[in-house]
Amino acid sequence: MRRRFWRVLTLALFFSALLLFAGSLLLWQYYWSNRPRVAQNESGMIYALNYHGIPVYISEAEYFWLHFMEGTGVTFLIASISILVFVLKQKRLEDLR
Repeated sequence: MRRRFWRVLTLALFFSALLLFAGSLLLWQYYWSNRPRVAQNESGMIYALNYHGIPVYISEAEYFWLHFMEGTGVTFLIASISILVFVLKQKRLEDLR
């Protein structure tokens, strides 16, 4: 029962990480095609993103959410790999003994 919990948690974290990475890539594409190429102080578009050598300016909230998605995705990926290596593999080694 416990092994199943860890397996389900690992898969949920891994697929959540994939969704967050895909979402952040789509968000980069969206910003590249729909945001100004020149900073606009009056509208708050002052945070520069370098997209293949082309600067694109986004707002503070957009900047926060983009990097939040990327950071959360990395955290979920590391957590899923850690559970896989340290919990599930350890249980498998105990079963073999």
